[in-house]
Amino acid sequence: MVTCAAFSSRLGYEEHIPGQTRDWNEELQTTRELPRKHLPERLIRERTVFKVHSDFVVAATRGAMSVIDGNIMAINPGEDTKYAAIVYHCISTHVAVGVTTFVVAA
Repeated sequence: MVTCAAFSSRLGYEEHIPGQTRDWNEELQTTRELPRKHLPERLIRERTVFKVHSDFVVAATRGAMSVIDGNIMAINPGEDTKYAAIVYHCISTHVAVGVTTFVVAA
């Protein structure tokens, strides 16, 4: 018997306490391990993977925009700006001076 709760695409990570950060690797690995033997399970898995990936892209984009705008302080403020290391929502961003491309790693 399948209940409505079985079709939920939530992992429980969405309900965050303000200030609590997300563990992107843990969330992505959890979604990859969801069952996918039957069609309803595959649908749940694919929706959940899409949701976590979309949330990561939004957080990374906001972080990159905040870095460009100068709204986030580097975790190593004593270093030269070309060595700035910035963490935003557990996403590490390193700014390359003179380069217009960002490298983002979770």
